[in-house]
Amino acid sequence: MKFQSIIWLNTSEKSIISKKVIKDLNLEGVYKRLLSNNEILFSLCSDVETIVFRQEILDDLMNNDNLIDDLVSSLERFYELKPLYYDKHSEVSNLYRIIDILIVMEKAIVALEEIRQILDYYPIKSKGLVGFKESIKLISSSTEFNNMKKDLKEIKYIFSKIKSVVLSVNMNVGLRPIFAQVTSIDNHRYKYPKAFRKVADVLNNDPEFLGQRLANYIPVFKVGRMSYNLLEEIEFALDEHKEILAQFVGTYEKIDISPFIRLRDEVEFYKASTQLFNRILSKGLPLVKPVIKEKEGHYNGTFHGIYNINLALIYDKLNINEDIILNDFVIDEKKRFHILTGANRGGKTTYIQGVGQVQLMAQLGLFVAGQDVSLSMVDQILTHFPLSEKDTYETGKFGKECELFVEEFKKGTKDSLFLLNESFAGTSHLESLNIATQGCLALIEKGIPFVYNTHLHELYNEVINSSVKGKEQIVSLVTEMNDDISSYKLIERLPLGKSYARKIAYKYGVTYEQLVGGETNETRN
Repeated sequence: MKFQSIIWLNTSEKSIISKKVIKDLNLEGVYKRLLSNNEILFSLCSDVETIVFRQEILDDLMNNDNLIDDLVSSLERFYELKPLYYDKHSEVSNLYRIIDILIVMEKAIVALEEIRQILDYYPIKSKGLVGFKESIKLISSSTEFNNMKKDLKEIKYIFSKIKSVVLSVNMNVGLRPIFAQVTSIDNHRYKYPKAFRKVADVLNNDPEFLGQRLANYIPVFKVGRMSYNLLEEIEFALDEHKEILAQFVGTYEKIDISPFIRLRDEVEFYKASTQLFNRILSKGLPLVKPVIKEKEGHYNGTFHGIYNINLALIYDKLNINEDIILNDFVIDEKKRFHILTGANRGGKTTYIQGVGQVQLMAQLGLFVAGQDVSLSMVDQILTHFPLSEKDTYETGKFGKECELFVEEFKKGTKDSLFLLNESFAGTSHLESLNIATQGCLALIEKGIPFVYNTHLHELYNEVINSSVKGKEQIVSLVTEMNDDISSYKLIERLPLGKSYARKIAYKYGVTYEQLVGGETNETRN
């Protein structure tokens, strides 16, 4: 039984997503919800065809209520067969193996025909599900499939004739069984003789029979062993059907249900995705199918009304009713490098994570958190986020951050997206500014697109005033402030710089004049 995957194409291209990137983008909670295997979640699609392939399947599943649940329910039958499919009962009894094959075949046939009915019932349009539907139709109408149903019926008929077996038992002088063997198979059910029922009635009142105490009577076989031993005996008694049974095993013992077990995992990925998206939509937040553009010599994208999906999940979990602010982001041949500055707790980290989340989820073939998104693919997403102290014990935090930046820089290309969050903040201001400037100049020189969230307000001017080629492509983004309160909107404008720093100091009463002279009115810029 073969089918086309609903996750990958034969021509799919992909690159590996680092677990560090998932952590830095705060997507660990989302990944837990997606409940899938690492091959899917940690593979960044690098071809448009695969992404569109998945998007269309998601469209079908989102537009057809109950389709995903019906598919999962049917495919679960194959998953339940997994222990039988991989078990080693054939080492115990050949007949046990035949029984396993019968169970696998019967349930697989039922599941296959059920899946065909499901796909016929729903008005699916995606290339992936339509292709899967055609594969199922081809299998279920094939000569091999019909022969399998016929052979299954024949073997079940042979087994259906077995109504009882005659078990001959040798006894010792104490009337204890010492040896037992199936001597014949009957096509009628055994009826318990009245005489034996009377003996049983007697034993209920008196545990002695024929002078023997039978209260601790030991049966011929323990239940666990009985199945194996009886099967071997029955197999011997079925000698007249030996050729048919041998041919049946030879034909069907290698029946391959593993593709359907894998398909169940793939469908689970889509199910978890649709559940996540429906939860987000129920909160009134936008989701959009991103338009994937072909590369035009450089990475580019237009993100309109995006937000951090993890923030949405936190709000949902804590039942917070505050509005989530939507932001925009543009990266093209004129705006390839971005420096974010502004007030602390102004949403800069949340914003930079949101940009990375949109890019990553788009290249997983999923919908993204935004109103309108079009982008080209990146070959990799690189991150440089603050480290915890426990990760930097030997080298020191600042030294380790420098090492990691160099590693990521070496991996970066013109088709990468590099996200830096408060990088090089673990030392003095002047040292941080100097190293951050050198890092930005190198990124610009190498042409690696980046978004840099920093407290270094002077960084933008340091880069603009340099002689590096490409500096005209750098953009300054700042958190918008209304009456000294962040609106969590990122706008394109020059850094606020020293004048804003003094304004903040004045707000908290820590200017020189306020501290020494008691000045209460701001008179200086």
